Amino acid sequence: MTESKKICLIEDNKDHAFLFRSILEKRTDVMVDHYSTGVKALKALDEFSAEDLPEIVLLDLNLPELSGFEVLQALKQSAAFKFIPVVVLTTSTRSEEIERAYELGCNAYVTKPLEFSDLKRVLQDICEFWAETARLPNRGGRDA
Repeated sequence: MTESKKICLIEDNKDHAFLFRSILEKRTDVMVDHYSTGVKALKALDEFSAEDLPEIVLLDLNLPELSGFEVLQALKQSAAFKFIPVVVLTTSTRSEEIERAYELGCNAYVTKPLEFSDLKRVLQDICEFWAETARLPNRGGRDA
């Protein structure tokens, strides 16, 4: 595993973003691009070249300007992003939000754990599964 895995983190809470980045970037093969609003994320992602696209998008639902649902919908309607896994990582456990996220095309819905050790495990599991284990369309050339 020599190639760096790119993760797009869309999270408005500075403390959460710092914590997520510090956990994810402890892996030498992970690079995190962080955006604090959906508007900033969509603008930046729209300018990415095919080579710069992330392997995973971690998306909070409670964002300023555009909600996480609006960002999710925009990503899944984009030809460049429709096959990139979007993992909703949020505090909500409301069944209507979970259902709506899946209806809009999220690949997984994860409630943010409260304990640091649980959060670390969850983020590592997400990264390993989506960036290493899962086989995705247009990403089939990542054989070891």
